[in-house]
Parts: sequence; C-alpha cells; structure tokens
Amino acid sequence: MVNGYEDIVKFNKDNLDAAVTAGSTFAKGVEELSREYFGFAAKSFDSVLEAGKALASVKSPAEAAALQTKLIRDNWEAALVQSRKVSEMSTVLFKGAFEPVTTRAKVALSTVAKAA
Repeated sequence: MVNGYEDIVKFNKDNLDAAVTAGSTFAKGVEELSREYFGFAAKSFDSVLEAGKALASVKSPAEAAALQTKLIRDNWEAALVQSRKVSEMSTVLFKGAFEPVTTRAKVALSTVAKAA
C-alpha cells in the first residue's frame, strides 16, 4: 500500500514538474517573441523616417512614384521575412513548451495501459 502511495506522489510530482517546465519554457518563448516584435517595430519606425526623408528629397512626380514603388516592395518583403521568422519561432515555442506535458501524457497512458 505504501509503495502505491509513493508511486502516486511521484507521478503527481513529475506531472507538476512537467507543468512548471512547460510554463517557464512558454514564458521564455513569449519573451523572445515580444523582443522580436518590438525589434521589428523599431526597425519599421526607422524605415518610415528614412522613407519620409527620401520622399521629401524627390525632384519629380516620376521619381516619387518610383520611390514609393520601391518602398512598398521593400516593406512587403520585410514583412514577409518577419512573418516567416515569427512563425518559425512560434512553432519552436509551442513544440518546446508542450513537450514535457506530452511526455507526461504518454507516461500516464502507459501507466493506465499497464494497470488494465
């Protein structure tokens, strides 16, 4: 009987440890994602300032149109690159955060299967 109780306590402790590990991994990942978002926002703001300066220095409507086209293309490409990066970071974050919980779920299913 004592052995069964000790097994239950260990099982629950391992579950709690997995939840804590998952939570801290998730928190670190969210922190990294936040830094990435704010870094991109800062770069975007700098780009807007540079674009404004560049547009202020154009000498003709044709030059303005060409510059606007270039700015739109460059900003679109930067947004796509950033989107891919954030997507990859998010995938890594969720896989890493849920791995300890998934492992514990497998242990629980295995334990139930052995008991049955």
